[in-house]
Amino acid sequence: DLDTAISLDPDKAELYLVKGRLLRMKANYEESVSILKMARSLGREDEELHKEMALCYLALKEVDKAAEHYKFAIEDEIYPELAYDYATVLMWLGKVDEAVPYLDYTLEHEPNHWEALLERAEALSQLQNFDEAFADLEKAGELQPNHAEIWLKRAEVYAKMENWQLVEKACERALEQDYRL
Repeated sequence: DLDTAISLDPDKAELYLVKGRLLRMKANYEESVSILKMARSLGREDEELHKEMALCYLALKEVDKAAEHYKFAIEDEIYPELAYDYATVLMWLGKVDEAVPYLDYTLEHEPNHWEALLERAEALSQLQNFDEAFADLEKAGELQPNHAEIWLKRAEVYAKMENWQLVEKACERALEQDYRL
Protein backbone atom coordinates (compact mmCIF):
# COMPACT_ATOMS: atom_id res chain seq x y z
CA ASP A 1 0.00 0.00 0.00
CA LEU A 2 1.33 3.41 -1.03
CA ASP A 3 0.37 5.21 2.19
CA THR A 4 2.27 2.59 4.20
CA ALA A 5 5.32 3.00 1.97
CA ILE A 6 5.19 6.78 2.48
CA SER A 7 4.91 6.39 6.25
CA LEU A 8 7.98 4.09 6.21
CA ASP A 9 10.00 6.42 3.98
CA PRO A 10 8.49 9.94 4.20
CA ASP A 11 11.51 11.51 2.49
CA LYS A 12 11.10 9.61 -0.78
CA ALA A 13 9.79 12.12 -3.31
CA GLU A 14 9.07 9.39 -5.87
CA LEU A 15 6.33 7.96 -3.66
CA TYR A 16 4.61 11.33 -3.42
CA LEU A 17 4.79 11.67 -7.20
CA VAL A 18 3.12 8.28 -7.66
CA LYS A 19 0.43 9.11 -5.10
CA GLY A 20 -0.16 12.52 -6.71
CA ARG A 21 -0.55 10.86 -10.11
CA LEU A 22 -3.03 8.33 -8.75
CA LEU A 23 -5.07 11.07 -7.12
CA ARG A 24 -5.10 13.02 -10.41
CA MET A 25 -6.30 9.91 -12.24
CA LYS A 26 -9.13 9.67 -9.71
CA ALA A 27 -10.01 13.33 -10.42
CA ASN A 28 -8.96 14.45 -6.95
CA TYR A 29 -6.99 17.38 -8.32
CA GLU A 30 -6.62 19.60 -5.26
CA GLU A 31 -5.29 16.78 -3.09
CA SER A 32 -3.06 15.70 -5.95
CA VAL A 33 -1.50 19.19 -6.15
CA SER A 34 -0.94 19.12 -2.40
CA ILE A 35 0.82 15.74 -2.59
CA LEU A 36 2.86 16.79 -5.63
CA LYS A 37 3.98 19.88 -3.72
CA MET A 38 5.30 17.51 -1.06
CA ALA A 39 7.37 15.72 -3.73
CA ARG A 40 8.66 19.10 -4.85
CA SER A 41 9.56 20.13 -1.31
CA LEU A 42 11.63 16.95 -1.08
CA GLY A 43 13.67 18.03 -4.11
CA ARG A 44 11.76 16.50 -7.01
CA GLU A 45 12.00 19.06 -9.84
CA ASP A 46 11.71 17.32 -13.18
CA GLU A 47 9.55 17.12 -16.29
CA GLU A 48 7.42 14.33 -14.84
CA LEU A 49 6.44 16.24 -11.69
CA HIS A 50 5.74 19.49 -13.52
CA LYS A 51 3.65 17.77 -16.18
CA GLU A 52 1.54 16.15 -13.45
CA MET A 53 1.08 19.53 -11.77
CA ALA A 54 0.19 21.15 -15.10
CA LEU A 55 -2.47 18.51 -15.76
CA CYS A 56 -3.97 19.07 -12.32
CA TYR A 57 -4.02 22.84 -12.74
CA LEU A 58 -5.68 22.45 -16.14
CA ALA A 59 -8.39 20.31 -14.57
CA LEU A 60 -8.82 22.98 -11.89
CA LYS A 61 -9.09 25.58 -14.70
CA GLU A 62 -6.01 27.42 -13.42
CA VAL A 63 -4.47 27.86 -16.85
CA ASP A 64 -1.76 30.34 -15.76
CA LYS A 65 -0.41 27.87 -13.22
CA ALA A 66 -0.62 25.05 -15.77
CA ALA A 67 1.43 27.12 -18.23
CA GLU A 68 4.02 27.82 -15.54
CA HIS A 69 4.46 24.10 -14.85
CA TYR A 70 4.56 23.19 -18.55
CA LYS A 71 7.35 25.77 -18.94
CA PHE A 72 9.29 24.14 -16.08
CA ALA A 73 8.72 20.72 -17.64
CA ILE A 74 9.98 21.82 -21.04
CA GLU A 75 13.09 23.35 -19.51
CA ASP A 76 13.87 19.91 -18.06
CA GLU A 77 13.04 17.85 -21.16
CA ILE A 78 11.24 18.68 -24.38
CA TYR A 79 9.44 16.20 -26.59
CA PRO A 80 6.71 16.72 -29.19
CA GLU A 81 3.63 15.93 -27.09
CA LEU A 82 4.81 18.14 -24.22
CA ALA A 83 5.58 20.97 -26.67
CA TYR A 84 2.08 20.58 -28.14
CA ASP A 85 0.41 20.63 -24.71
CA TYR A 86 2.36 23.74 -23.70
CA ALA A 87 1.54 25.48 -26.99
CA THR A 88 -2.15 24.72 -26.52
CA VAL A 89 -2.11 26.30 -23.06
CA LEU A 90 -0.25 29.34 -24.43
CA MET A 91 -2.93 29.69 -27.10
CA TRP A 92 -5.65 29.60 -24.43
CA LEU A 93 -3.80 32.42 -22.69
CA GLY A 94 -3.64 34.40 -25.94
CA LYS A 95 0.15 34.10 -26.19
CA VAL A 96 0.10 33.21 -29.87
CA ASP A 97 3.64 34.38 -30.68
CA GLU A 98 5.02 32.20 -27.88
CA ALA A 99 2.97 29.17 -28.94
CA VAL A 100 4.10 28.99 -32.59
CA PRO A 101 7.69 27.80 -31.94
CA TYR A 102 6.40 24.93 -29.79
CA LEU A 103 3.93 23.95 -32.49
CA ASP A 104 6.76 24.14 -35.02
CA TYR A 105 8.85 21.86 -32.79
CA THR A 106 5.99 19.37 -32.52
CA LEU A 107 5.51 19.30 -36.28
CA GLU A 108 9.24 19.03 -37.00
CA HIS A 109 9.25 15.80 -34.99
CA GLU A 110 5.73 14.59 -35.77
CA PRO A 111 4.75 16.07 -39.15
CA ASN A 112 1.45 14.13 -39.19
CA HIS A 113 0.21 15.48 -35.85
CA TRP A 114 -3.05 16.79 -37.28
CA GLU A 115 -4.14 18.49 -34.04
CA ALA A 116 -0.87 20.46 -33.95
CA LEU A 117 -1.51 21.43 -37.57
CA LEU A 118 -4.95 22.75 -36.58
CA GLU A 119 -3.56 24.64 -33.60
CA ARG A 120 -0.77 26.17 -35.69
CA ALA A 121 -3.29 27.12 -38.40
CA GLU A 122 -5.27 28.95 -35.72
CA ALA A 123 -2.13 30.72 -34.49
CA LEU A 124 -1.01 31.67 -37.98
CA SER A 125 -4.45 33.01 -38.86
CA GLN A 126 -4.42 35.16 -35.72
CA LEU A 127 -1.06 36.48 -36.91
CA GLN A 128 -2.71 37.23 -40.31
CA ASN A 129 -0.53 34.64 -42.07
CA PHE A 130 -3.37 33.06 -44.02
CA ASP A 131 -1.34 31.26 -46.70
CA GLU A 132 0.60 29.23 -44.13
CA ALA A 133 -2.58 28.67 -42.10
CA PHE A 134 -4.30 27.19 -45.15
CA ALA A 135 -1.27 25.02 -45.91
CA ASP A 136 -1.57 23.52 -42.42
CA LEU A 137 -5.32 23.06 -42.84
CA GLU A 138 -4.76 21.33 -46.19
CA LYS A 139 -2.31 18.89 -44.64
CA ALA A 140 -4.62 18.28 -41.65
CA GLY A 141 -7.44 17.63 -44.13
CA GLU A 142 -5.30 15.07 -45.96
CA LEU A 143 -4.56 13.32 -42.66
CA GLN A 144 -8.16 13.45 -41.38
CA PRO A 145 -10.37 13.93 -44.47
CA ASN A 146 -13.67 13.36 -42.66
CA HIS A 147 -13.04 15.45 -39.57
CA ALA A 148 -15.55 18.25 -39.09
CA GLU A 149 -13.22 20.27 -36.85
CA ILE A 150 -10.88 20.90 -39.80
CA TRP A 151 -13.74 22.39 -41.82
CA LEU A 152 -14.84 24.50 -38.86
CA LYS A 153 -11.31 25.83 -38.50
CA ARG A 154 -11.35 26.69 -42.23
CA ALA A 155 -14.58 28.58 -41.68
CA GLU A 156 -12.95 30.55 -38.85
CA VAL A 157 -9.99 31.48 -41.03
CA TYR A 158 -12.28 32.49 -43.90
CA ALA A 159 -14.25 34.63 -41.44
CA LYS A 160 -11.06 36.42 -40.38
CA MET A 161 -10.50 37.12 -44.06
CA GLU A 162 -14.16 38.26 -44.30
CA ASN A 163 -14.83 35.81 -47.13
CA TRP A 164 -18.41 34.96 -46.19
CA GLN A 165 -19.13 32.72 -49.20
CA LEU A 166 -16.27 30.41 -48.25
CA VAL A 167 -17.34 30.52 -44.59
CA GLU A 168 -20.73 29.18 -45.64
CA LYS A 169 -19.21 26.43 -47.82
CA ALA A 170 -16.79 25.35 -45.10
CA CYS A 171 -19.64 25.19 -42.56
CA GLU A 172 -21.69 23.09 -44.97
CA ARG A 173 -18.76 20.67 -45.34
CA ALA A 174 -18.40 20.50 -41.55
CA LEU A 175 -22.08 19.63 -41.22
CA GLU A 176 -21.69 16.93 -43.87
CA GLN A 177 -19.01 15.36 -41.68
CA ASP A 178 -20.91 15.74 -38.41
CA TYR A 179 -24.58 16.72 -38.47
CA ARG A 180 -24.56 17.37 -34.68
CA LEU A 181 -22.64 20.64 -35.10
